[in-house]
Parts: sequence; structure tokens; C-alpha cells
Amino acid sequence: MSENRDTGQGGPSSYRQFGKYLLLEKIGAGGMAEIFKAIVRGAGDFQKVVVIKRILLNYSRDPSFVSMFRDEANITSPLQHANIVSIFEFDHVDGQYYLVMELVNGRDLRKVMARANKLERSIPEDIALYIVGEVCKALWYAYNARDAYGNPLKIIHRDVSPSNILISFNGEVKVTDFGVAKAATSSVKEQGGVLKGKLGYMSPEQVIHGQVDHRSDIFSLGIILFEALTLKRLFLGKSDLQTLMNIRSADLESRLARHPELSETVKKLLRSALAKDPDKRYHSAEDFLNDIQDWFFANNVRVGQSKLASFMKDLFPQESDQDILPLDSEETNSPPVVPPPVLPVQQPVGTKPPAFERQDTLDSSLRSAMYHVKDLKGRVIGPVSFDNLVGLVRSRSVLEDESCSVNKGSWVRIGEVSAIRSQIDVLTVTDSGRRSLLTEGNIVQQDTLPLMFDICVAKRLTGLLSLKQGVTLKEIYFREGRPKFIFSNLQSELLGEYLASKRPGSSDSVLPVAVHELAETLSGLFYERFEQVFEWESGWHGFYENVEIPRAAVLHDLDPMVAITSGVRKYYKLDFLKTWAAGSLDRGLVRASNPKIRLDDLRLLPRELRIVNLIETNPSISSLLRVTTNHEDVYRIIHLLIGTGVYHFGGVFRNA
Repeated sequence: MSENRDTGQGGPSSYRQFGKYLLLEKIGAGGMAEIFKAIVRGAGDFQKVVVIKRILLNYSRDPSFVSMFRDEANITSPLQHANIVSIFEFDHVDGQYYLVMELVNGRDLRKVMARANKLERSIPEDIALYIVGEVCKALWYAYNARDAYGNPLKIIHRDVSPSNILISFNGEVKVTDFGVAKAATSSVKEQGGVLKGKLGYMSPEQVIHGQVDHRSDIFSLGIILFEALTLKRLFLGKSDLQTLMNIRSADLESRLARHPELSETVKKLLRSALAKDPDKRYHSAEDFLNDIQDWFFANNVRVGQSKLASFMKDLFPQESDQDILPLDSEETNSPPVVPPPVLPVQQPVGTKPPAFERQDTLDSSLRSAMYHVKDLKGRVIGPVSFDNLVGLVRSRSVLEDESCSVNKGSWVRIGEVSAIRSQIDVLTVTDSGRRSLLTEGNIVQQDTLPLMFDICVAKRLTGLLSLKQGVTLKEIYFREGRPKFIFSNLQSELLGEYLASKRPGSSDSVLPVAVHELAETLSGLFYERFEQVFEWESGWHGFYENVEIPRAAVLHDLDPMVAITSGVRKYYKLDFLKTWAAGSLDRGLVRASNPKIRLDDLRLLPRELRIVNLIETNPSISSLLRVTTNHEDVYRIIHLLIGTGVYHFGGVFRNA
């Protein structure tokens, strides 16, 4: 593991004995484990500096986490390669499990890129290609390695990312963290619906269905090469959902167009590594490596450890000169200092301590944990990431009164989790007295279609449509006629209810939603919220001009005509339509000469288009009813055509 010195720790007073190891300093922490630099001593003057990755004590009691930890040790321990961090031991002390690993005295690639960016420097093309080539060697070896019995391991890393590529100050490149790796000999079962790896470095096949082979690692490595060369994130979006969408589309060409400084040869390498279709990608890490070596040969360039070491020492001049072993580490014969116990914070009588308050204060790794959400009816949704949970609350798909658990822990009210609460802006709209009210009126179902068509198409308004019906509130934010964000307090339009309605045959109270399903799920929920307005038979509406969309809102882009047609199709029933058409059954249907939309924009179904075609010879509702048995569709389509201005009523038509 790479050293990441915490200058706030260190010194003899902070040394602690952990089994046979002396913990020198904490150099990292994650959602489930903490990482220390440590010393192990033997006979005579023998001593070795190592890295200890230790599961947090509460997770050491969870068999599933221990199993995952053990699997990492079992997968990695047979690997003996210059470009892979070695695993020395897997054991436990007083029930707390740990891994002992090789120390890589340097920095991970993420920190290298960050330092170069901070200093406004670039990573030279040959250096970036050399680093990626060394990773190729590690991946190729791991995939082709065999265990002690000669069985092929076929290890797929599945989390190839800059933070898992370590570069020493001596110019070594090593791959680490096989915590989510999958080997052919592994007995650990896959957990359905859970994405493995870091979101911004996943392959399209990972985010679409989660099934991967070794070519997924190649795609991840292609992302790393692009980012090392440009110091720009390739697929990162403003939210996890946008990142997933970017990866699914895998649009490389538009991003390459922004970087004319990249040579055509390097662009060819990137295209082969980042092909959306795995079959069009490099077949193996060895093929990727061969093309990199061909680049070095064609450009008459030689790069090795010494050149990379010079680059690292130039980027990190002070850090590279620090001693691996603290000078005062010899002063360790005194008994280890035991830190005082953490006492519970005394709360005033009658008050309830905020949930997760201690974890929020002591462990910022809640961001890297996985969450489950329990709705008000007890249904469980998940796992989802921290950012996705925040997005669900921001979009009002999940309420703060509902519950969540972190890493399968106890259930707490979402609004009491300070780590989440601090990330959510209050989504309150400006006081109505300060808004500019463009129009208002009572809600009558027959007027909903022309109202929505006027906002979305005829006038392409920007602002807020507020709809109230008793205690029910719905707010639709528009930008140039396109709905972008919808707030609803209807219980049926919360995420749990929406998912339950889509899985009516399930007897399981758990509704697992993979992170890669959220984009599609939330998009469907967004359309549902808009279309449901067509069901309202009474209430009040007001449109406020130029009201800004809440800053914390998770935005969508809804096709208004698709949603309008769908709303009419779902919620306008025959009795209502007959009442609406009662006085116009014999009036002629006249095609508008200059309508605001085309007939194709309505996205009509084939059976509905047949009714439109019949209007030519039967230009009234009465005549249409005589030539077709599908009366409900006749009424509905005529209402849609009249409400959108594609047709209008003329004088009385008498069929000869």
C-alpha cells in the first residue's frame, strides 16, 4: 500500500501494539477498514515495515464482511509479481481481522494527477503510457495466474482506478486492492444488484447488467490513460446518475475532439481500450501492452523506473526524502500507550441524540458506505450509494421521515443523519407574495390538456406551475416549456410506492434497486408525476414566471408531448370524455392549417393512428362512432387532437 502520511499523528506516544505488530501511524481509512503503517520484528535486529489493513471492529463481527476480507486475501496471496502489491498475512487479533501487505513508499496515481494539476503541469505522454503499460503487466499476470494446485485463477480486478495504482518514489508501479476482484476459483457468491468498483471507472457492461470479464478492466484502464494524459475526468457527471448515463453511452469521440494535443496514435490506443462493445475492445491486457510498446518503438522513446522516479521526486520533492521508518521508532520498549475509552456524550434529559452523530464526527467514510432505505410501509430499497441517497431525498423520491441503514446497520430516520442533512439544501420555494403570478384558476379536468399544451408548446414558458388539491401539492418547474423538476407530496409518487406498483407480483418486502437501475427508475417516476396531473378533477393552479429551479434539485429532461399524450391515454376515462364531447358529436372536424405541432409529435399508437386516418371520410365524432367499435379511443383521440390544436371543430356535419 502507498503511504499517505497523516501529519497529525506519529511520535512515540501514538505507537500501539497490535498483536506482533507495532502500529506507527494511520495512513488511510475507508468505510469498513483503516490502514496503518506498522513494524514487525524478529530475531536479532530483523525488522520489516509493512501495511496493515484492519477491519473496523463492528464489521469484524459481521460474517459477510469477514468473508469478503478473506476472499481478498485468498485471491491476492498466490500472486507474486513485481507490479502487484504482495499480501503477507491474513489473521485476527482479539476478534479484529486484518491483512498484512507490502508497503509502497510513494503515492497513488490519483494523488499524482492531483499534484500535477495543482502545479499546472501535465504528465508526459511517455510517462503516462509507461504507467499504464506496467498495470497491463499486472492485469495480464493476474488473469493468467494459477493457484498452488495448477488451477487457472482468471482474476478480474473490477476496481481498476487511479487510487488502486501505486507509484513508488523509486519508480515502481504496483496494483493493489483486489477487494472486489473475482477469480474463477472463488467460492464467494455475487450479490445481485450491487455495483462493484468505483463509479467513474466502470465499463458500460458493469453499469448495464453488472456482468463482466477481463475486458472490463481494460476499459477502466483506458479511462485512466485518458485522464492521466489530459488531467480531465472522462465520464464523471454532476451526479452518480449522470456518470452512469455517460458510461452507458461511452461517447469517446466528443471528448477526444476537445484534446487536439493528443497524437493520433494515442487516440487509436484509447479507441481500442474504450470501445463500448467488449468484442471491439482489446482482447487482453497483453494486446494493450503490445500497442503501448509499439508506440515506444515507433517514437524511439525509452522509459523505465529511473525516469518515472525522477518525475515522482520532481512532483513530491519533500515527501520523497522522508524516511520510511521514523527515527524515534527505536523508543518502543516502554509499554504501549492505550488510548482512553470513548465515553458516550451525555445528552440532556428528554432529548434524543442525533443518529450517526458519532460516526459523522469520527468517520467521514459514510460517503463510501452502502445504504438501504425503508419506506413508510416497511419496504426496503437498496443498496444505493451515499450520493444517490442524497439525490433521492433532493428529488423528493424519498422522504426525510423514512428510514435508512448504513452497511446493513440499524434503521434511523433519514432526517436525523447529519451527513445526509448537511448535503441537502432546503427545497422551499420563494414566498408566493414575491412571485410573479402569470395565470391562475380552478382545476377542471377538461382544461388540463390545453393548460399543459400552452405551457409546454404554445408559449414554452419558464417558471413554476403550482397545483393544489386539498392537502395535496404538486410543483412542476419548467425551463422553456420542458419539465425539469417535479415535487409531489403524494405518497403514491414516492420511490418505494412507485417500485411496489411496478412489481405487483412480488411477495418479497425487499425491493432491491441497483445503482445502475436508478436512472431508469427515476425517469419513470418523473413521467408518472407529470402524467398524474391529468387525473385531477378539481383544485387550484397557478403559474409563476421565472421562478428558479431549486439549486439542489435532481434535474430530468422530459419530452412534454410524449408525457401529455400518455397522461390523456392513462387518465381520461370514457364517462368524462363523453361529457366533454356531448355538445359536439355532429360538429365537423377540420384540420388546422398551421398547427403548433405535427401529428407525429403526439406519438400515437397504431390503433390510434387508424382512427385519425378515418377522419378523412368520417369528419365528426358521430360518424366515427358508426364505423368503429373502439369508442373510448375515438373520444380520447379527438380530445387530444382538439386540445393540441391539430384539429378544431367546425360547423355541423351531416353524414349523407
